[in-house]
Amino acid sequence: GAGTIVESSSSISTNGLTPIAGESIQDQAKRQTLSNLGFAAGDTITVQTTDTSTGAVSDISITVGTTQKTDGTGPVATVQDVLDVVNASGVATAEVTDAGKLKLTGSDAETVNLSIVDTGGDASTATTQATSLAASLGFGSNTNVDLSDPADGDYVDAGETAVTFTDGATAGAADSLSITTQANPASNSSTRQKLVSQFNDILGQIDKLAADASFNGINLIDSSSSKLTVAFNEKRDAATKSELKIQGEDLTSSGLNITKATSLNDTEANTALDELSTALITLREAGSKFGSNLSTVQIRKDYTKAAINTLQTGADNLVLADTNEEGANLLALQTRQQLSTTALSLSSQADQAVLRLF
Repeated sequence: GAGTIVESSSSISTNGLTPIAGESIQDQAKRQTLSNLGFAAGDTITVQTTDTSTGAVSDISITVGTTQKTDGTGPVATVQDVLDVVNASGVATAEVTDAGKLKLTGSDAETVNLSIVDTGGDASTATTQATSLAASLGFGSNTNVDLSDPADGDYVDAGETAVTFTDGATAGAADSLSITTQANPASNSSTRQKLVSQFNDILGQIDKLAADASFNGINLIDSSSSKLTVAFNEKRDAATKSELKIQGEDLTSSGLNITKATSLNDTEANTALDELSTALITLREAGSKFGSNLSTVQIRKDYTKAAINTLQTGADNLVLADTNEEGANLLALQTRQQLSTTALSLSSQADQAVLRLF
């Protein structure tokens, strides 16, 4: 994006400056001396940026008569000297536009603040913004900076720029101007809208997942009114039946009280974070409850399976024959039968032989 910008509403005053033929308004503004603009020793110009994602604050404060030029040849004396000091600090980018306006630029993710303090304001000449040091730097037009009152007043416009001017009540009291431009909402609106779409898509997937999680016509996570009864024995009278009743939970986006996003501005994003934190606690509690019920069902299942195996083994021992063993028994029986038949035959033959002797 273009970055977060604080820019004067009119060009920097060139009053008192000796003109040079062919010199542009931009170059005149850069060459203008701070003394011609009304600055005196002790007056300050401060530029501050705040990273909206990390909260990190960077600033550079220039005190007239004290802060040195970047080349070390003495205190700042011109607008160009001020630009050089700000740019060397890395806090923001300072420049004078082709129209002679002061312009400060931070990154898209930074809030930029400019503060100008006249430490010895003259109540007779600097009681309004229009006649203050701020005006000499181009911040004297209340219409363009959206200041509702030309003297004391605070105003926040639709572009999220806060402007405050405070005049000295008496001679010697400080006049001050503070302009803060929030991280440019227009520069990240496209990104935020993509995040809104992604966020709402995820909520839709949560709802679909909850709707699909049914078993035997029962869904325990899409409605708090659903219920599953697991019977552990065949008895149905209240005194002897054994069963577990599992109460359902509404784990849809609405059940978790997660609101669909519309803009994901700072306020909405913070609200969404709070809702997600609460939803996470609800999910953990539901997971713990379902996990406990699952453990109970698993234990009863293992017990029932073991009991079935025991009964099956006993029944098999009663009614099932070992084919190998029974085959061997049959063969032995057949062998005995054949031996008996043979013995009987031999006995009969012996009897007949004896009778022939007579």
